[in-house]
This record gives sequence, structure tokens and C-alpha cells, in this order.
Amino acid sequence: MPFRHLFLTFFSILSLSLSAQGWMSGRKVGDGAGNAFRLMSYNVENFFDVYADSLHLDADFLPDGACKWSPQRFASKCGHLARVILDAGGLTPIDVIGLCEVEGDSALNALFYRTRLARLGYRYVVTSGDDVRGMNVAIAWQPSTFSLIGHTSFSVPLPDASQRPTRRALLCSGRLADGDTLDVIMLHFPSRRNGKSADPLRRSAVETVRHVCDSLQQCRLRPRIVVMGDCNATPDDRQMRPLHAQGLRYVPAATPAGSPVAGTYFFRSRWSCIDQVLTFGRFRGLQCQIFCRDYMLESNGNGLQQPYRTFLGTFYHGGYSDHLPLVTRFYLDL
Repeated sequence: MPFRHLFLTFFSILSLSLSAQGWMSGRKVGDGAGNAFRLMSYNVENFFDVYADSLHLDADFLPDGACKWSPQRFASKCGHLARVILDAGGLTPIDVIGLCEVEGDSALNALFYRTRLARLGYRYVVTSGDDVRGMNVAIAWQPSTFSLIGHTSFSVPLPDASQRPTRRALLCSGRLADGDTLDVIMLHFPSRRNGKSADPLRRSAVETVRHVCDSLQQCRLRPRIVVMGDCNATPDDRQMRPLHAQGLRYVPAATPAGSPVAGTYFFRSRWSCIDQVLTFGRFRGLQCQIFCRDYMLESNGNGLQQPYRTFLGTFYHGGYSDHLPLVTRFYLDL
């Protein structure tokens, strides 16, 4: 793929607007809560709206579909997600939020503008198109602490023409209060649902993100990159090695003190960290933690704690998500 050409075009377009935003003037945007900057990554489990989309296979998530996805259940889901995002922020909002398994603009509009999040003034972008079910990734941000420069998404080349397209990766570039640029890439790599047959597509997805990071490293004077999302792989998975070879460092996620939680995802009675955060560049005081509250968990049949899911198959269970979010923090040099 002609990534270098694509990025040169992308950044040349952005450069036309930088002077208008005061990029070179040293003007600072608001610094929020002191000099701490926080990002959240959250797979929100089947966050569909209740409207039919003729371009995607979303029939299960309609009022008369297999999941019986009613406006009332959708509103409950929005309220649940808003509660988690607000709790994670505490006294000040999370600066940048990355979401996986979002259907599109309609769902995000309801979440950010029709719940308690509306008063916080988030803006967002979401991918569209490739995934057959209409699953996408999204990034939301606080304009006062992350001054958006531009955004773009990247499709994953198919190793085999018979394979279904997978989700795009999303890049948002913004200016921070210290005057530097932060590039945030949100991803959702293909799952292992089909066993080894999915491996070539997963490798292609990893290579796509690696190429994006390589281009950013070439274009930025002092690149600061955060890659986050559902990798459908543990940090030591061999398929993550191209990102590590590109200089991206995995940020270990601390577990909440005194909590039974030992990962972000619970499968076959085991916790794992398939949701990951990787960084490139200088990040002062970098820390990552799994965010969890008691209401986000439930006991399974073996007495173990696990994420309180929205669905069990197609059965509506009424919970939050089958994943737990990650909150990453670093400090700006103000």
C-alpha cells in the first residue's frame, strides 16, 4: 500500500490549516486538570442503534431481530456507558476516549449528546464501511485539552479475496496544552473466531497499523503516538511483534487494588489482557490501569467475577460490556 504517499498528502492538507489554528504561535489550549492527560480505551460490546442499515448485516440488532434490540434497551446501554465514562473521569473528563464495536454516528450521537455526557462537550469521529456487520471504532475528545488537527482511517488489505473485510483503524491527531502533537490510533484487530484461518488477516491488520506508525515517525519532529484498542491478542502474542519492532512499547495495565479483576476480558474462566495500549515517544509518568467498579462485574456459575455483559449470545443480559476499559495517564511539560 502507498502509505508514505498517503501520509504526505494527508499532512500537506493539514498544514494548510495549522497557521489558522495558531499552531506555530505558541498559543496554548486549556490544560484541564493540572498537567495530567488521560486516555480511555473501551470495547463497548455491540453498541448498535435500533435502525436498519441496508449496507450491513445488522438485522439481529433491530426490535424484531434475534437480539430484540428495542429503543428502551438501547437507551439503557447508553446510560450504562455514560456512567462508566463519567466514573472513570472523576472530577474532570477523560481527555480522549477510544471505543470499539460501535455501529456508527447514530449510536454515538445518543451516547454523547443525550446522556449525562452531554454537558461535557465531547466531539467524536467514527469509521464506516468495511466490516460486514457495521462494527466500527471511534474516538471522542475534549476540545479544550485535545485540539483536533485532523483525522483519517485506514482499511486493511485482504490477503485472500474470499475473506470478509475487517474494521478500519482510526487516526486522530491533535495539539496538546504543551504545544506538541499527539497521534492516537484506535484499532480493533480481527478476532480468532475462525481459528488459524484468521491469521493472515490479523497479520495484515497489524502491518497496516505498523505502516501508519512508521509514516508518523517520519513526518513528526518529536512523534508521540498512542496505539490502543482491542488487539484480540495478549501482549506476548507473536503477531504483535511487528509493532514492537517499530519501536512501540506495550504499557502494562495495573489491576485495581483489592479487586478480583486480572485482565480486561474473561473467557473460559480465565482473565486476559487482549485490550492493549502501546506508545512511541516520550511520555512523562506514563501509567495504565484497568478501570472497574463493582457494578461492572457479576458472578458466574463458578463463583468467579467477570464483566457484566450486555448479551449472552443473542439473549439480552442487561449489563455494560464483556470488556473492561483501560485508562492511561501521562503528564505534560507545561
